[in-house]
Amino acid sequence: MDKSKLTIEKQHPSNGFKPAFIDAEIHQRIKALSQETHVPMARIIAKFLWYGLKHVEIVDPEDGERDV
Repeated sequence: MDKSKLTIEKQHPSNGFKPAFIDAEIHQRIKALSQETHVPMARIIAKFLWYGLKHVEIVDPEDGERDV
């Protein structure tokens, strides 16, 4: 990175925000990550959720078949 230039990383546009309830322990761990990395909690949560949505595997316990 050239130190003489101001570099701005492209961001994906947001469609807004909706509330979601999470376990207090998960909130605390994300808050700690946010404080350690100086990355806003909303951005950390979004990264975790996008990763999870891209890698989810749904298993039907009744017949053992898998859906992705």
